[in-house]
Amino acid sequence: MPMPLSETNALISLCLLAAQADGLATSRETDAITKALKRVDAEGTDVSSLQRSIASGEITVKHCVSALISSDSRQLAYELASGICAADGELLNTESTFLANLSKELSLNAAATSPVNQTAQTFGSSHPEIPAVAAGAAAGAAATTAGASASAASDSSIQNYSILCAALELLPQSMATAAIIPLQMKMVYEIGKRHGVELDKGHIKDFLLTVGVGATSQLIEGYARKLLTGAIKSAAGSLFGSTVAGIAGTVVNKATGPALTFGTTYALGQVAKQYYAGGRKLSAIDLQSLFRSETSKAESLYERFAPQIREQASKLNPAQLLTLVR
Repeated sequence: MPMPLSETNALISLCLLAAQADGLATSRETDAITKALKRVDAEGTDVSSLQRSIASGEITVKHCVSALISSDSRQLAYELASGICAADGELLNTESTFLANLSKELSLNAAATSPVNQTAQTFGSSHPEIPAVAAGAAAGAAATTAGASASAASDSSIQNYSILCAALELLPQSMATAAIIPLQMKMVYEIGKRHGVELDKGHIKDFLLTVGVGATSQLIEGYARKLLTGAIKSAAGSLFGSTVAGIAGTVVNKATGPALTFGTTYALGQVAKQYYAGGRKLSAIDLQSLFRSETSKAESLYERFAPQIREQASKLNPAQLLTLVR
């Protein structure tokens, strides 16, 4: 049964309120969120109006919680908010306070919220200095092989990460979407290292935001898109050990999310490869222009890799999400 529109709007609004909880939003982050919401609006829903209502104070946490009727939607609300608060790293005091207040409003106890917080912070604080995660039968191809050029190795890595991240979009669990960002960060880290550049997490986050792929904005867009298509559910009780074989098929025709994530990951990787191979001389404007160009190229590649994406999604299970980002 589809989620009532009132609950969908409440969940999206809570995502936006969670994004403001740190009180540190820069103009670039705000712009990225606005652009992300406009892409969702293109599907026929005026999600950006919720943003304006929040800014005016018309929509509050209490207002959102009152619209959440079922226990599943309340659990999902906390998962989404926790994921967004942790998207850019360790929780600040203001974010912890926000989540504590939200759990109280939702009438969720520590047994329900602690595992969610732990998982969200694992995704948000994961450090990219981890061996590459490749997709499907290409496992291990992301690592540089003997005699392979850094550019060729990066191309292989980019392809594998793009397939994997798109496959995660086909999973209905909320935490599957949260796993995409740390995977993209690991990809950028590995590309930089392959070209002789050691990157820390702060630099990678800034790089993503510069090209227009903010962690928070991308997560909000992913959540909003899945909520509006009815392709999301709570991870509670299913994050550990439950298979999702067959589930991917129920949302595979809703290709917008996977296609966008494939394109974003592919373009991000290609921009990183050219940037670090070229000595980091490209300006922010050049990076953004290159990102748009590579995103357009990725559109023609998606259909080619769609069968591999579906196959990868059918083999993933929620228990793997934590291992992917560790």
